[in-house]
Amino acid sequence: VHGDLHSFRSRFLRMTLERARAHTRAVLALALALAVALAAPLETGNTDLAAALSAGIERMVMSGEYDALVQRWVPTVASLEADPEYWTCGFSSNVTEPFTQWPKPIARGALARVIESRVLTVGSTMDFCPFLCRNATTQSVIGFEKDLLDGILVHMSAQYGALIGANFVPVTITNLFFEDLVSALTAPESNIDVVASAVTMLPSRFPLAQFSCSYFRSPFGILRSKREAGLVLSTVAQMNAAGVIVSVQAGTTAELFALKNLNAAQLLVRASSADVRTDLRTMAAHVAIDDYFIAADLAQNAPVDCGNCDLVALQPFDPTIDSWYGFVLRNDKPLPAPVPEETTIMGLELGIGAFILAFIGLVLVAAAAGAALGYSRFVLPAPVHLYGEKALYAPEPFL
Repeated sequence: VHGDLHSFRSRFLRMTLERARAHTRAVLALALALAVALAAPLETGNTDLAAALSAGIERMVMSGEYDALVQRWVPTVASLEADPEYWTCGFSSNVTEPFTQWPKPIARGALARVIESRVLTVGSTMDFCPFLCRNATTQSVIGFEKDLLDGILVHMSAQYGALIGANFVPVTITNLFFEDLVSALTAPESNIDVVASAVTMLPSRFPLAQFSCSYFRSPFGILRSKREAGLVLSTVAQMNAAGVIVSVQAGTTAELFALKNLNAAQLLVRASSADVRTDLRTMAAHVAIDDYFIAADLAQNAPVDCGNCDLVALQPFDPTIDSWYGFVLRNDKPLPAPVPEETTIMGLELGIGAFILAFIGLVLVAAAAGAALGYSRFVLPAPVHLYGEKALYAPEPFL
């Protein structure tokens, strides 16, 4: 009986010890994971990359490189030259000190990934000459935005010590211009870092994406097809009449302009810019509205695409829907609210205090496991040998 009692107690304690060891390993793993999570920086998304692009734009303006690109790509419009903020990054082009400092790359942030990979992947519809499009002959990517990004990356490369280049990938619009661009940018399988397609920075778009600082401002232009060529349509008042057909691309500022100013006309709202040009070429519409410099480039350099359409008017800037262009990036993930000063652990900031507590807990659990192991080895009686499920012990003297 005495041997059986010892056998039962031994088996029970051994099972208890094994369970304790298993629980200890689980607790240690959990404590380690918690400590790593608390110590690691938060995923910050794209704010750092947006700031780097903005800093690069400002350096391009300050160095005079920006003005050289404007002279190369953008038609001169005498009536706009008096505007002191015509070609700007949201501030006067006479600025001598940058507003945006180069950001420090944050671990796991977009800027850190671009620097590590040495590639900035740019998504674009590539159909908005002179800003970003394909050369009709070579199919190479050309335009103001392409050269601007190349220049920005030269400045970024010098700042961060890594030679960064741009890779341009096409984005197809099937429904709404801005929404489709954001969908391509934020899709789970997307590797696009930024979108460049002459995208206007509208407050209504801010919940869907974030922008760099603005790098261009454009008024609206009116393209006239050959439909009823004798009908004069060069002002908003003339176009805002029954029987006049106006073509615009869905989800663009041109559509906003038409909805605001041409409520009496018939609107053809098209999915893509190619569809709008088809309306001009086939004379399905009298006029089409687009950003002025895109319309001017089409009429001058690709008139066949729009049926030899004419640029008939320049609409003044409208402060409610001005086309201030910016590069588009993903929105950041929501960050936790700032920790109040009184919310501390052991008198330390919350993250550091939690890390120390997790480490102390890990040490205590390890100590308890060691004590249990020592008790099982040095306090419990050791069996002589095991045979089946019966433990045989050396007899103990009766006192």
